[in-house]
Amino acid sequence: MSLHQPATERRSTVRWISPEPGVWVATRRGEHAGTVERRNGSYHATNGRGRELGSFDDLDSALNVVDGTESSSRVTRPRGVVMVALWVIIGGSALGALLLGVALFRG
Repeated sequence: MSLHQPATERRSTVRWISPEPGVWVATRRGEHAGTVERRNGSYHATNGRGRELGSFDDLDSALNVVDGTESSSRVTRPRGVVMVALWVIIGGSALGALLLGVALFRG
């Protein structure tokens, strides 16, 4: 395994290595602390237990969320997921309004 980028120390004593292009792995006190992967133009961060921390537009934000120096509230959600959620909400609301209108019209 060759390293494509040198390991760096972050403010929270997290050590980062990049074992291959587009992948960054964090360790803290010798334990796995998280991973950042570049996929589809975004940086996807997971914690040391594999829990998704979110998708970010830039590498620094993803690294900072994993090492705890930035809040995960700056997470950007994939546009497709947001659009599906919005369509489900809008469709459900429209269906509910339609059913209410039918019930009132018949009553």
